Order: sequence, then structure tokens, then C-alpha cells
Amino acid sequence: MSPTEEILDKVGLFLCSVIVLGNLLILVAGFVNRDLRSKTPVLIQSLAVADLFVGVAFMAAFSIALSRQNLPSMVVDALYVGIEWVSYCSVMHLVCIAADRFISVLSPLRYPMFESRMNSVMLAACWILALVTAVISRMLPLHRLMKEIIHVVTYSATGLMFFGCYGYIGFIARKHRLRIQSQIPQQQTPMQNRATQVLMTVVGVCALLWGPYIGLMLYYLVHDEARLKVLEKVLVLPAIANSGVNIFIYSFMKKRFRDTLFELLPCGNHSSERRRGGVWVVQRTTQPPST
Repeated sequence: MSPTEEILDKVGLFLCSVIVLGNLLILVAGFVNRDLRSKTPVLIQSLAVADLFVGVAFMAAFSIALSRQNLPSMVVDALYVGIEWVSYCSVMHLVCIAADRFISVLSPLRYPMFESRMNSVMLAACWILALVTAVISRMLPLHRLMKEIIHVVTYSATGLMFFGCYGYIGFIARKHRLRIQSQIPQQQTPMQNRATQVLMTVVGVCALLWGPYIGLMLYYLVHDEARLKVLEKVLVLPAIANSGVNIFIYSFMKKRFRDTLFELLPCGNHSSERRRGGVWVVQRTTQPPST
């Protein structure tokens, strides 16, 4: 292992630690606070679980690489099946969330009637399809080029569906916005700007973090013998970081979620906590001004 690769593995190990802690915070906060859990959609909760596993799986891979241990091939294969499974599952969750919002825009009146069942079906399909894809690409005796094709097709297909759904949502939102502005030229609420900013952040961040790695996979399809190990490690780090950014975009950027989470955290002398019926209750105390 070259010094550069060792540094990249250490950076990756630190990054995975942050990802695990961030997603664990979301899950624990939702577990101890019923109000916070009720405000978090099941798709976001499942995404946090998938991204938590991404951090754990890659943390194990980076730790093994740094320790330079020679593990049995069965253990290595199982680890990399797990890595591919949770990685596929994470990006497929983004597609599920995009599809959920796409359907809510396409059919807003009927959407509440089948939201719960639809989300359950999408989540089950997401975890199962990701596992099947990972097992096929890693365990079956396929040519390396075929494995790369499966890799690229999976990420490219999920990316196209992701951008397609959010592209349609953005188009409809802009259409409605222009219609409102034509009727009331001066009318533009901060909420409209906020929704546009969140939408552009979701699409832009995903493209920025995953784009270079997918581009390298496409390069491997054309140049099958070329293996740019250092560059691959450099480009996989932003893709892994997406598992830490996901929960920030979908949770912390929502004021209602953020306020509830911050109330759960210790606030010095300005808050007190007590447990009632299995729910953490945060009481604000206001001190009178000193004279």
C-alpha cells in the first residue's frame, strides 16, 4: 500500500465515523422522542438505516485495509457483498423518495389514500432488489467487464429515475410559480424560495458527489484493463459522503425536524428534561433578567 492510499484510507475511516454518528443520532432521537419520530417519514427513517450501514460497511473495509490483514476469501466476499448491498440500497432510497414526491405532485388528491402501502412496497423492493443485484455482481462467476456493466447500469438507472422525478417536480413547481406571478406580480413567498432551494440542493449535491465515480465506472467499461486504484479511492470518498449528506438534506434542512431535534439535545440551564409515558419532554425555563 502506497502512502497516498494509506492517507485516503484514514480519511475514509474518519468520514465513515462521522456518517455512522450522524445517522445514529437521527435514529436514536426518533426512538426516544415520539414527536420527532412522527414527523420523520418512514422513507427517511429507512434511508438513515441504509446510510448507517454504508458507514459501518466501509469503516470495516478501511480498517481491514489499514491493518493489512489477509482474511479468508469468503469473509472478503461477504464484506464486499454487504458494501455493494447497502450502497445500492442507499441510492435506491433516493429514487424511492423522489418517486414518492413525484406521485404526490402527479396525483395529490389520491396520494394520501395509498401513501402508506406504496411506501411499504417501495421499501421492501428497494432492500430486496439491492441485495439481489449485489449478490449477482459479486458472487456469480461473471467476467469482470460484466460486473462493471451491472455496476454502471444500476447506478445510471437509479440516477436517471432520480433526476427524472425531481426534474418533473421542478418543472411543475416553476410552472405554478410563473402562473402565480402572472396573476400577482409582486407575490413571492419565502416558502417558494425555500422549496426551490431544497430541490436544487438535493439534485445538485447528488450529481456532484456521485457523478465523478460513475464517470470512472464508464471509463472502466471502455478501458477494461486500466485500474486507477488511487483515483478510484479518491472518487469513492465523495460517493460515500453522500450517505452523510442525505440525512442532512432530508432532515436537518426541515425547520420542524430541526427544532424538535435541538429541543432533545442538552441546552444548559435553559432546558430541563423529564420522561413521561416513554417520551422525552423538554421544558423551557426562562430566567428573569438580573437587576
